[in-house]
Amino acid sequence: MNLHKLKTATRDLINEPENANALSKTHDFVCIQEPWTDRVGNARKGLRWHIIYPLSRLSMESGVLLRSIILINRKISSNVWRQIDIPGTNDITAILLTGPFGKLGIFNIYNDGKHSITLTILRHAMDALR
Repeated sequence: MNLHKLKTATRDLINEPENANALSKTHDFVCIQEPWTDRVGNARKGLRWHIIYPLSRLSMESGVLLRSIILINRKISSNVWRQIDIPGTNDITAILLTGPFGKLGIFNIYNDGKHSITLTILRHAMDALR
């Protein structure tokens, strides 16, 4: 889901209504590209979600945009997922789920379209997981 850095889109997402069609009732994970961020660079989430930022976010130079986050429904036990470190980018956020099914990686990728750096970083990260 691309929010195009819109504050209103973010508010609509996190202030979901209490009904059967609420996002947190129908989805376990939400991959968001171009989230709206406040003046210190933090995205927003509702009470029903954990927010996962790229781990390299804090080590990136100032002014580098946050373009990828994952929301994980709080009903999903934190014992079955862990974050995957993808160094050197704010464009990829990833988690690894583990259970009776084996392992499943979920990657949220913002691909700029002006270069292939993100895809190269993704390829290296996936090779490291094998």
